[in-house]
Amino acid sequence: MVRGDGYTLDPDLRRKLNAVLTPGRGERKFDLDEIGDDGGAGEDGGGDLDQTASRVNISEYLSECAREEGGRKVKSLAGMSFEAQEVVVAEDLLDALLGSPGDFVTVRRDGGKDEKRDRSKGSFVFELARKCEAAEPICELSNQILTFSSDYVEILSFVQDCESLEAGFVLQSLSSAVRELIREYETLILQLEETLHEGRLSLQRMFYVLRPMMKSLKSLALISRILVGKKGLRAFLVLEREWKAGEERRQILSYLLSRSAICIFDFINTWMMKGQIDDPGHEFFLDEKSDLKKEALNRDLNSSYWEQRYRIKPEVVPSFLQGHVDKILLAGKYVNVLRECKVHLEVKNMQAEVFTESFQFGSPESEYKLAKYVTSAFEFASTSLVNYIVRDLDLFGRLQSIKRYFLLDQGDFLSHFLEISREELSKPASKTLTVKLSSLLELAIRTSSSKDSSYKDDLTCSLHSTTVVDQLLRIVNMTGQPHETGRNKNKEFYAFEAFSVDYQVSWPLNLIISRKAITKYQLLFRHLFHCKYVESTLCSSWTTQQTLKGIDSKSIFANSFVLFGRMLNFVQSYLYYMQVEVIEPASQSLRSRMSREDMSIDNMMFLHDDFLGTCVKDCILTNAKILQIITNLLSVCMLFANYSDRFTNSAMEEAYAWKGDPDARETVTMDPIADLQGIAWDNRFHETVAKFKKNFDAHLAQLLEVLGAFAQGEVEPHLSSLCSRLDSSGYYAASVSREEVDWRM
Repeated sequence: MVRGDGYTLDPDLRRKLNAVLTPGRGERKFDLDEIGDDGGAGEDGGGDLDQTASRVNISEYLSECAREEGGRKVKSLAGMSFEAQEVVVAEDLLDALLGSPGDFVTVRRDGGKDEKRDRSKGSFVFELARKCEAAEPICELSNQILTFSSDYVEILSFVQDCESLEAGFVLQSLSSAVRELIREYETLILQLEETLHEGRLSLQRMFYVLRPMMKSLKSLALISRILVGKKGLRAFLVLEREWKAGEERRQILSYLLSRSAICIFDFINTWMMKGQIDDPGHEFFLDEKSDLKKEALNRDLNSSYWEQRYRIKPEVVPSFLQGHVDKILLAGKYVNVLRECKVHLEVKNMQAEVFTESFQFGSPESEYKLAKYVTSAFEFASTSLVNYIVRDLDLFGRLQSIKRYFLLDQGDFLSHFLEISREELSKPASKTLTVKLSSLLELAIRTSSSKDSSYKDDLTCSLHSTTVVDQLLRIVNMTGQPHETGRNKNKEFYAFEAFSVDYQVSWPLNLIISRKAITKYQLLFRHLFHCKYVESTLCSSWTTQQTLKGIDSKSIFANSFVLFGRMLNFVQSYLYYMQVEVIEPASQSLRSRMSREDMSIDNMMFLHDDFLGTCVKDCILTNAKILQIITNLLSVCMLFANYSDRFTNSAMEEAYAWKGDPDARETVTMDPIADLQGIAWDNRFHETVAKFKKNFDAHLAQLLEVLGAFAQGEVEPHLSSLCSRLDSSGYYAASVSREEVDWRM
């Protein structure tokens, strides 16, 4: 051991020693001033502490010493006076107190013979060699003093194990705190050595000076033992449990926990300020799944990127962070998004601003500062990301664009599109070219009020492999309920049933407008488009039938006109309910709630998803029974419109003849009304219209009955307005009884 000649104790170390390494009540506190620190201030005094036995691997060194004890000869002290023996033994004891056995002090393993560095195999025991034949009082007092050596060596061995790179940040911080405490013990030993050289130190005084530290050293030794095999925050949690267990070691544990928390705050600060996880040893409470990529948000309907890319490990969250860990996670995620978008943030290290003093574990003041720091960092990150997405990326402009195209707000482009693409949409889906529909859609948009939209180029169209009704029913009936779509599974469907639009969204807007959200928008669009197409077809058929107004044909087509009116009323009322009474109020509410100052991206994601869920639910797309009835009604409308077109065209061809100029039309017979009546009779027109009317009335009456049942309950009270609109005159409620629907027409 290199002597620390002239070492002067630093005043800060003295205060810490008296504050932390203090015996319990009833014991005398040791004052270092009794030893004296006026031996002269050497320039290298402080550095000598790092030159002691703690500089080498203490466990390996003592294991080697223990193996050599059997063959070592020990000098006898029998011929010396008591005073001389005391001086010689005292010098050896001072070496042993710093982990180095001397001429008269031996060391052995207690509890195991394993020579590896495993402190769980046993501890080292220091004893005064019996062969030295020292006086009995010296032997007894020396062995009492040497108990300090065993505790010190165990503590030092723990510190050295924790200083390796493999130990991790938490144990390294903890070992630094423990080393500071034992350095104060080492300082005291060096002072005792100085006092011995001055001839003013006896064994009795040495024990008297060391005794106040006995309890603290044993506590540190016990802590070292219970942390064997623990790593990262699991070691910190062990100390927390010990701290809560009782008052016996709480003061030392508070100090160790406070010092160990420094690396936790470094980790938190790096995460919350830079959005990066600096955890090579996987020891902290946040985990990163690097295999989850943000690109999945645009293609995976059930992407868990935002929820699972960064997640909390609840089993290792320290108790003092339990109320803040969610904000810590979100703040780092927000900053990470901005960092990936290469957004420059004026970030200052708020940790230095908040923790101007050392963190005191268990202190209400420190907990208040921590809460203030986390809240401040969270609000800064949240506000920065919201401003970037709302202002720089024009979130509300994007949502308005999606509302225009998917929810048919300002849908004049759709009217034009239906007009110019009717021929393509009426073809079987398998024989329709998506490229042609895409060109027609682009033409319709560029000749409508949407021509100046900044995001019209992000809209594309596609043809799905299933109808919207089958898709919705499959989603609704995921619980296993059987359902019938009224369609032969092998029968081919038409392009208007498969048509849909898609929307391209880039990062980070796809956090809010995700693939899952786009899919819900597509379900709403396809259902609205289906209804719009049926409405357009009914209007077109009715208009075609109006060409026969040139002759007095009211008596022939009266029932047909009435049925057209009822069908159009049903489709238009249903569309009005969905667009005006459901989608528009929900959209206004979404915009209002998203504009609040305290809004975060996670809240925006929730509100947007809630908006879509409300629209899908209130548009009756989640009720399989009602959806099936509406589907049947739309099918009846389409069948009747197609039948009316065929009959009208056929009747016109038979009732009129074209001569010479195609624009000149002359009748073949003297009585066109009689001809039309004859054609209608031959084609059983009146019977067919009556059958359509009966089926339509039966389905509509069934729909009103089911809607009424749901509207009267607390589940779907909003459906009462739809019931009133569909049966404003009370005709169906009063006079229509449901009959068996005959599809063989």
